[in-house]
Amino acid sequence: MNFTEFIRKTDKIAESMPPENLAAFLHDYARSVPECKREEFLKRLLSFSDKSVDWNNAGRREAFDKEQLEAAIEKNMERLEQINDEEMMLQEVLNEEYDDWYDNGEEFFYEDPENICGVLEESVKLVHECVDREQYQEGYDLADFLMTMVICAEGDYGGTDFSLRELVNQKIVVFDYEEFVQEALLSAYWGNSLEEKPEALYWIFENSSSEKATLELIMQKSWKELELFQEFLGLWIDYLGNVSGKMAGKLLQEAVLLAEGPDVLLAAARKYVNHHPKLYLQALEQCKACGQPEKGLEIGKEAISRIVTDRQVRSQAALITAEFALQLHHQEEAENCWL
Repeated sequence: MNFTEFIRKTDKIAESMPPENLAAFLHDYARSVPECKREEFLKRLLSFSDKSVDWNNAGRREAFDKEQLEAAIEKNMERLEQINDEEMMLQEVLNEEYDDWYDNGEEFFYEDPENICGVLEESVKLVHECVDREQYQEGYDLADFLMTMVICAEGDYGGTDFSLRELVNQKIVVFDYEEFVQEALLSAYWGNSLEEKPEALYWIFENSSSEKATLELIMQKSWKELELFQEFLGLWIDYLGNVSGKMAGKLLQEAVLLAEGPDVLLAAARKYVNHHPKLYLQALEQCKACGQPEKGLEIGKEAISRIVTDRQVRSQAALITAEFALQLHHQEEAENCWL
């Protein structure tokens, strides 16, 4: 249950309760407040004692929550821009005990007198809060900036520049990077129009260098079913089919399996053969797994004749096609595949 759903259910229950029941609940809850948080609890309670609030207006309640989060993001973005503009920098310090011969640790370590790491960790928490509160556009904009920004370290030995991922890899800043990427992708999906989703999602996939992120994980992470998903998949497949590279190929192979319809994979293999010839291999492997040698032989011969951009993939397709031919006792066709 995300924050928005939780708040709506809480408000609905509270609205139906008599004042004395709410007072009894507040008394019971106050008993469970840890000693270290009692002063904070009382301050928050007193802050509402003299307010005139139309709490029967659900729109005003949601606006109040949204304004609070937007103010926190604005304040955080000011600090991020200072970091990106090199107004705030880490300090590079030589490790006196470092010995390249013995490989005993890192040559440099980094000090953080301006609390840059704290600002970045707060940014990641704000992205999570945006997803939790369904303020996806704000979450997407913040995540987008985090992935493009550069964090500089200055020192007597030239200094260096870091991306957010590099800081995490070197354990200079600590948070769950893969979780952050998944929430950035969720924000991109929900925070953009149907036509804008493919480019927004691919940008994050490509620039995050995530080792685990997939479209299926986004589906699992979302607290509700992704709207217009099959319509999006059509646009997603077409977008990826026209982009070269390993990342696009990996995502395309996943997308055609998620799409509804038995012929989506083969249609994509035919349409995007120049950029993604491995789709033909995927189709051949599917025939092998389903025990369809006749269909596999037909697709294989088509693949051999059409794949011209990747000799290795063409050779792999030929070997699989030869297997189908031998299963069907077509010795001559198998030998042609071996040539």
